[in-house]
Amino acid sequence: MKQQLTYIAFGFFLLNTMMGCSGGKHVLTNGDVASEPLQRNYFEGAQHLLKGDKEAAYTCFLRCSDEAPGVASFHYDLARIDFDLGRYESATAHLDQAIEIEPENDWYRYHRAKALVSTGSYDKAQVDFEVWINARPGDLEALRECSDIFISASQPWHAYQLLLFYEEEIARNVDVRLDQFALISDANIEIERFDIFINRSALEFPNEPTFALHRGLLAAFNKDYERSVLILEKLRTDHPYYMNSVIPLAESYTAIGKTDEAFELLLVAFQSEDIDLQEKSEIMLGYLEFASPGSEIMMRFKNLLQVALETHSGNPDLLRLCIGWI
Repeated sequence: MKQQLTYIAFGFFLLNTMMGCSGGKHVLTNGDVASEPLQRNYFEGAQHLLKGDKEAAYTCFLRCSDEAPGVASFHYDLARIDFDLGRYESATAHLDQAIEIEPENDWYRYHRAKALVSTGSYDKAQVDFEVWINARPGDLEALRECSDIFISASQPWHAYQLLLFYEEEIARNVDVRLDQFALISDANIEIERFDIFINRSALEFPNEPTFALHRGLLAAFNKDYERSVLILEKLRTDHPYYMNSVIPLAESYTAIGKTDEAFELLLVAFQSEDIDLQEKSEIMLGYLEFASPGSEIMMRFKNLLQVALETHSGNPDLLRLCIGWI
């Protein structure tokens, strides 16, 4: 009697769940009441899942699906187990059925996209992810989650296309553009020409220092140091606490003969803990390479070393470097 009451109570929960998932469109059996075998199979399947026996749960949910094929949630349950067990084609087939019954359920599209990625059907997966992302226009974490799934599958181009979709169909967003920048910088394929991307992004997001910095770096790379100086000087004015621009500007100053201005910037850089000590060490070694005893270059080397020691006190690499010099 106790078990029968449990099935009845669970049956009410099951019926509400299934009707809620399907939007109230589908009936189960005569009189819209779940049969006792269906309730029992679903209850036993849930119990098997709690115990970690997914194959046994799958068998129970399959019986539910056979009795009530018009209930999308049964196909979804089967698909989730298939996915967990690495049966991605079967998971996709079950989700196809769930989506046919409930095309408005974007969660089914999300899970089908994951299964499609696992089978290598990247274009189809992208379409499903776009549906899921479009239903969450303000959720950048949802966007990044889908993009990361493609990245984990070594598909940076598809990850990039999702980020483009967001900006083209939902909203232009500086954080999304920075994610695109990271993909273009790290991918081993050319997703978009770097210079075109940087110039476009700097124009569309003039207050983001990352894009202005790389415009200056591109100019320096092309040996257009005068232009690099103009870009980086404006960046220093607009974002005085953005330390990533200091050393590149010092390098461009040096290239056009403004060595005093370059050295003053290096002193600023060496006082900042935001700039990597390894980069500072390389600069000091560069000075040391051309320094001779008593020369101005040697004095500048010692000044930089002294500032570095004050900023990174007790660093063993610096202490070794300073032996014999300070």
